[in-house]
Amino acid sequence: MPTSGYLSQSLRRPLPTKDDGILRTVADAAGYMMALSKDRQRAHWQRAARLLLEEAHAHDLSRQVELALFYDRQLDLRSGRLQSAETTMHA
Repeated sequence: MPTSGYLSQSLRRPLPTKDDGILRTVADAAGYMMALSKDRQRAHWQRAARLLLEEAHAHDLSRQVELALFYDRQLDLRSGRLQSAETTMHA
């Protein structure tokens, strides 16, 4: 199980999901993955889970989670939340 220090790390950027969520931390991504239905547990999510369990660099995990969301058509690319969240991070 990943350590609390690892789980508290920020993803490389906030990832808005089509269910109105925003994944900001490794813990957010872990919770999202744990809630996936069986029919969504494909290779791209299995890779993300492996990175999580290995406590891979948060940047690498973030890229894989973003890719998995994109493949599942759950990354909200049109969301204004993505731009506003990135602006807040860089301010």
